[in-house]
Amino acid sequence: MIKMKSFLHYLSFVQIPLYLLGMYWFIHPALVGGKDILGDINAALLALGVALSFSSLSDPSRNRALAKKVFKANRIKWLTRMLLLMIILLFAMAVFLSLAENKISEISTSLFVLGIGLMANLRQLVEMNESAQAQEG
Repeated sequence: MIKMKSFLHYLSFVQIPLYLLGMYWFIHPALVGGKDILGDINAALLALGVALSFSSLSDPSRNRALAKKVFKANRIKWLTRMLLLMIILLFAMAVFLSLAENKISEISTSLFVLGIGLMANLRQLVEMNESAQAQEG
């Protein structure tokens, strides 16, 4: 079990090139003069969503120092994260259902992937918070 946990932690480092790829696709329209901007946004959102999913594979117990600094008893942060997740998923659903034949509807798939990545990231943050509280208590 330890080896699988370690393997998944090291697999989570795939997130770094995916974040860089996502950032590249966000600035790509500026580099080429704005051609196919929707396709570039679609690729960027997809890369960032997959990167967030890979980041949730990291071992929360290895990030104890970060957890102590980041997590304080602040419900507004947690509610904001959950609200952002719901807004992204609802917006993706609305775009998907209302614009079925439009090029913009392709972005809804990437927004779903981004929402799933945020959901996985939220789960990881909860685990890190619980791990930090268990060490304090």
